[in-house]
Amino acid sequence: LGEPAPSESAKRNKPDTQIEANGTETHVENDIEKIKRLERELSENETKTNNIVTLIQIFRRSFTDASTLYSTMQALRRALRKLALEHNIFGSQQREEASAKLQEWLRQRVNDFAGLCLTVLHNNDTRVQHGAFLSLLDVVQLEARKNVGQALGNVGTFSQLLLHFLVNSNINDVVITEFVSKYIQPHSDLLYYSLATIKSFTSNDLIQLQQKAHTEYTQKITEI
Repeated sequence: LGEPAPSESAKRNKPDTQIEANGTETHVENDIEKIKRLERELSENETKTNNIVTLIQIFRRSFTDASTLYSTMQALRRALRKLALEHNIFGSQQREEASAKLQEWLRQRVNDFAGLCLTVLHNNDTRVQHGAFLSLLDVVQLEARKNVGQALGNVGTFSQLLLHFLVNSNINDVVITEFVSKYIQPHSDLLYYSLATIKSFTSNDLIQLQQKAHTEYTQKITEI
């Protein structure tokens, strides 16, 4: 599917009302209002963890609506980071069965979020790209807690982030500059790992990766 008409995008985020059977008007949430409510409920009541699933669903169907996409991504970034730290989901400490199940469930949701953010790096909106980039760095930092002292460059999400920067010609220069100047150059382990990874790829490898990334992004758009 192509880009939605401006009127469709505007309707999605415009407060609306519906007429009940008794003739009274009832306010209907738009997506932005719903995102705010879901995040607020999560922060106030930890039993509302299924709100994460609803936010991810909104995230998946908002790829052509930059405003909703960005708002959902930021809400998920804050909520998942908070829950991940509180439950130490990438830690090695033994937990009771119920707690261990919640940890695993949260790890799965973080992985879902990271995968979506990698796809969002191909979005044309610079603010959305930057938000996806910062969200992925949050995931990298969370994953690095799994093994204290582990080189950050060896973390799985960082590898995927680096590969997407190599093959994605659509990433804005502002995002690339921040990635290199703030995260690659100042850290010797990241610089070494990045250069070693780049060196290991042939031009054919990069072409295949670029085609794969483009296909995945196109599929996400057509699913909406």
